[in-house]
Amino acid sequence: MAQKKSILPRNFLKRVKGASRIVIVGIGNPMKADDGLGAMCAELLFHRLFKNPHDNIKVIVGGEVPENYTGKIRALQPSHVIIIDAALAKKKPGTILLMDDRRIKSESVSTHQVPLSLLVQYLRESVGAQVVLIGVEPKSLQWGKPISPPVKKAIAALAKALIDTLPRVMQPPRKAR
Repeated sequence: MAQKKSILPRNFLKRVKGASRIVIVGIGNPMKADDGLGAMCAELLFHRLFKNPHDNIKVIVGGEVPENYTGKIRALQPSHVIIIDAALAKKKPGTILLMDDRRIKSESVSTHQVPLSLLVQYLRESVGAQVVLIGVEPKSLQWGKPISPPVKKAIAALAKALIDTLPRVMQPPRKAR
């Protein structure tokens, strides 16, 4: 039987391999159609993890102001932070991709005014965590419109893939001496 191809972006597993504690942060404005996809994915992950908890995976719905949660992220002491956001990459709506924060600095791949590169840099320096950016190509960013069907489908698939994959690639946290 052929193995089903993962919807997770190529190199994702390499970036989270050996993680001992993961914080997933979903960001975006749910009032702007697909811009809210990160927050919606985080809510879905939160509810799925609530039903089947994993001590070393935490989820934060960061909404439009993920920087307001940096203290909470720091307190959780993650080895890895996964940020989920809408990404303008000129792909088919609903395409899930691994974003490169170096590209965010030089190109506009995010739908936000404040560059994600600043948040990523802050988390790396203050928390000491690996930061992984997962983007989903939006179809619409119109104010007051609902999330589009291809993005809604991508969110559900991404949440399922993360729930199925992350516990398998994680290592137990080191015990304090």
